[in-house]
Amino acid sequence: MWARHKVIARSSAALLIRGQVQAADGVVTLVADKLERLDLSMTTGPSRDFR
Repeated sequence: MWARHKVIARSSAALLIRGQVQAADGVVTLVADKLERLDLSMTTGPSRDFR
């Protein structure tokens, strides 16, 4: 899995991760099976002046 998604994981500002959560002996881990780049760009409307 890491070989397929290495570039996305290392170059993205945010990720959407799908996988399975495992808990044992007080430790919680996520075993990922899919990574996707999460787009953080926002579209803005016209500027408003509230004065």
